[in-house]
Order: sequence, then C-alpha cells, then structure tokens
Amino acid sequence: AITVVIVYLFYHKEISFYLFPNNNDRIGELTKLLLSILGGVGVFYGLVISNRRALITEKSVIKQGEQIELARKSQIDERFKNAIEHLGNEKEPIILGGVSELVQIAKEGACIYHLDAVSYVSKAGIPLCIRNTNRPEQEGTLIIGEGGNNYGR
Repeated sequence: AITVVIVYLFYHKEISFYLFPNNNDRIGELTKLLLSILGGVGVFYGLVISNRRALITEKSVIKQGEQIELARKSQIDERFKNAIEHLGNEKEPIILGGVSELVQIAKEGACIYHLDAVSYVSKAGIPLCIRNTNRPEQEGTLIIGEGGNNYGR
C-alpha cells in the first residue's frame, strides 16, 4: 500500500494520462481509484484479522468446553464414590441415601461403570447390576463384590 502511494506521488500525472486519456479530471479519477484500492486493502486486512480472532476464540471455546466436561466427569466420579461408600455403611438411612444418589446419577445419564468407580463397589462387597438403559427389561450384567454382601436382595 505504501508503494502505491509513493508511485502515485511521483508519477500521478503520467499514470492518470495513461489510464484516463479522454477525461479532463484525470488526477481526480486517479485519486478516487487509489483511495478505492487502499480501502479494499484495508477491508481485506480487517477480514484477515477478524478471521484470526474468530479462530482463536473458537479454539478457546473448545478448550473451555473440554475443561467443563472434565470437571463434570470428576464431579460425577466423586458423587459415585461417595454413594458407594454410603452403601457399605451399617446404618440403613445412609445406605438408602447412597442408593438415592446412585439413582440420581443414573437419571443424569452418567456412566456408572467407570473402572475406578466400580472398584469401590467391589471392595465393599456390594453386587452391582449393569443394565442397558434402552432395554431395562433385559437381565444385564451382575458384578459381585469381594465381600459378598447381599444388599437389596
């Protein structure tokens, strides 16, 4: 853009005569043409900068989404662990609270058979039946813990 301006300043009469031979206002027409070109370059540069900002913002939003999902999974894992620990308690109200929490987690659509989470069930000796959400009438898979407690039977 700077080169165009320098060429214009030194050769504007010759260029205007070459581009507009039949126009009496050659320099005015050349000035309009130059300003149009500079305006187009400015608009194009603005579009490039806007595109870069949009890409950076998009990457940032994707990263934030991943962080939110990771925090959500961590929270579900913690809730599941606490609910399973409640199931291993001696007191019935605490056991029922654990069951209620597991039901709530299942309603929220959490994966309840995460390996770390299932290990708490196994160590507590609590049997865990995993069923297909879309076909709950099917038998499912029964995981029996080490201790062999029969809560819920």
